[in-house]
Formats: sequence, structure tokens, C-alpha cells
Amino acid sequence: MATVVGTIEFPKWDDYPDWKDYFKESDRILDELQVVSDNVPKGEIVGKLIYFPVEDGNAIYVVTKEKPLQLKHVSYCDAWHADRILIRGLRKADILQRWG
Repeated sequence: MATVVGTIEFPKWDDYPDWKDYFKESDRILDELQVVSDNVPKGEIVGKLIYFPVEDGNAIYVVTKEKPLQLKHVSYCDAWHADRILIRGLRKADILQRWG
């Protein structure tokens, strides 16, 4: 059973007078997380970014621990969340199958 154990906070809209700067910084942080995710060794999941489609975007999480399975929410842009029922049922095998 997976649990969400916190949030990776992103910049807030109010911190940037120009929305372009907000998106530039947010994208930079997400790109750094994606590089880590892309370099997780085959068969491992800690550090993987996982995405769930929600509304007009994605709920994004990073795997922080394998046993017990723990995720951190990534508060990118609209900071969508996946349904807790979906998160609770998530297994390592699911992550490897869908996100490699």
C-alpha cells in the first residue's frame, strides 16, 4: 500500500511579477526531477516521477521509498492530486510496468 508523505514545493504565483519567470523557474525544477527520474536504474523505482492524468493536466509524484512504498506530491503548476484510492492501491510492479 502506497502513501503520500509530503510535497515538493514549487514557486508560488505571487513570488513572480512576470508569469514567464514563474513558468521558467517551475519548468527548471521539474526538468531537474525528470533528469533524476530518467537515470533511475532499471528495476528500481526510488526517484521515479510518476504521472496521473487529472482534469486538464497531471498529478505528479516522485517515489521516495520502496518499502513501504512512499511518494511525495510534486506541486507543479496547478498541483493536481490523484485520488487517494488510486495511490493506496499502487505497487512497485505497477510503477515498473507503466513508467519503466
